[in-house]
Amino acid sequence: MKKLAALFIFSLALLHVTGQTTTGRLENLKDGWDATIDYVGEIKNGEPNGVGIAIYSNDFALRYAGNFLNGQYNGKGALLFKDGTFLSGEWKNGKLNGKGAYLSKEGHLYVGSFVDGKKTGKGTFIFADKSLLTGEMKNDTYEGRCIYIPGQGKTISDNIYADGKMKGSGYQYDIDSKNLSEGIWDDGTLTSSGTASYYSFLKSPNFYADKSDDQILMGGVDKNNNLLQDTAFFYNLKDNSRYFGYCEKGYLSDGIIIKDSTAFIGKVKDDGAYGECSFYKIKKFYDEGNYQKDFLTGPNNLSIDLNKNTIYYGETSDRGLFSGKAWFANNYNELYVGNFQLGKFTGSGFLVFSNGKTVRGTFAKGNTITVTSLTDENGKPIPQKPKTFIDALTIITNEYADNYEAFKGAEANEGDYPVDDYYSAYNSIVSFPGSVDENVIAEDYDFYLSFHAALYKGKSFAAAQAKYDELCKALSAASLNLKGSSTPVTLSGDVEEAKENATTRSKFGLKNYSSLSDYNVYAEIKYDNGEYKVSIITGDIELD
Repeated sequence: MKKLAALFIFSLALLHVTGQTTTGRLENLKDGWDATIDYVGEIKNGEPNGVGIAIYSNDFALRYAGNFLNGQYNGKGALLFKDGTFLSGEWKNGKLNGKGAYLSKEGHLYVGSFVDGKKTGKGTFIFADKSLLTGEMKNDTYEGRCIYIPGQGKTISDNIYADGKMKGSGYQYDIDSKNLSEGIWDDGTLTSSGTASYYSFLKSPNFYADKSDDQILMGGVDKNNNLLQDTAFFYNLKDNSRYFGYCEKGYLSDGIIIKDSTAFIGKVKDDGAYGECSFYKIKKFYDEGNYQKDFLTGPNNLSIDLNKNTIYYGETSDRGLFSGKAWFANNYNELYVGNFQLGKFTGSGFLVFSNGKTVRGTFAKGNTITVTSLTDENGKPIPQKPKTFIDALTIITNEYADNYEAFKGAEANEGDYPVDDYYSAYNSIVSFPGSVDENVIAEDYDFYLSFHAALYKGKSFAAAQAKYDELCKALSAASLNLKGSSTPVTLSGDVEEAKENATTRSKFGLKNYSSLSDYNVYAEIKYDNGEYKVSIITGDIELD
């Protein structure tokens, strides 16, 4: 019994380990359309599960960012395309299912229901020419009752559609003739007049129409106060704005607002938009979620920046600012999950880089402040303080190809790395053993990248010389296990003898490793104002 019990406990433990969620990178997966993708984000049971980014390598798609379940897009997410278009909303089994939005390459915006990736159910089109259609869809075409208003705003059609065209009962009102056509349409043309099979607001006794140099108005009017009431269309010819939907006391309360550079779908009060709404600024951004007083407010809000190709989903503050718990995918396929303040990644969370490396800890304005874990593309720990000098050099050299991005922490002390010398400088979260101060990742104004670790600082030339000689010896004998090489990689270079009251450097390169042909490793003893500093410096930087 004891052996069986022990085996049973072990089996449970094994199941727990294999089922736990990690983060990393997976390659050569398939999306819901059988296109090849790479993936970075949360992983469970060897598949995308949780929040992540699907990265495309084809000619038309950029990335999907959002929720995954068992390898498929499931939950809230957005798919961006290279031509500036997008699909967003609720996904299931790799396709949009439920409420979503689609922007076409022609600039037409659809907001409404999807089934298995096809526009099906109630939806609204706002076309690039400012015309609109709202009603029933099926398999990506108009099917059922729809209302259509052309961009010039001179007619309103309330018709039954089939296969994308008016076919069946319907109405059409023309503002110029002030004539209401009612009857049967076929292939978009009125074929016979008569009584339609359903009632329309166009036939209401309260329907009123007016056209002047300033406006076009068609819709229900409360005759007691001459204010718009019920379904109506108003076109302000002065500022080129259009309003369609349900009106109360002269104001649109639920419907569509189209202006020169924006399109809005949702509810409106005296103090602005509220409830579930969608807002599109042409070629700039698309927002959807819960509005209060004209701003996205609360959880579960989505914002797509169409210029920067970024996606934010989560909490926003009471003036639409990105603050609270959320995830954010940028144009470098980096995924930020955690807390945001005023649009900056600040607080606790984790950052998954495009190579799959992940930093968990606390952040301030996107910079790593404290680290609870650092893992590689397979979810395995990367030591922040490697045990040996060679271990550290191997880890740091392997990261160079990715610009040391996953190792960057807080901004470095400007006293040691002045702004006039470097464009940017960050403390590294991975450091060489024996370092006497923060290891630093720096980029100069010529975009040369370097990693600095000081191994001695003091006034003794003898001590500095001993440390420098030790460093040169270690580099001469180094054997590194680098990515892409089946055999250990060694260094070659000429050792320069240290000189008192002077700066000396010995330069080493990687032997027989063409992947990093511009990568250098320097042993440096630097003399400045009576003090010696011995450092190892790596990267593509060229030092005199």
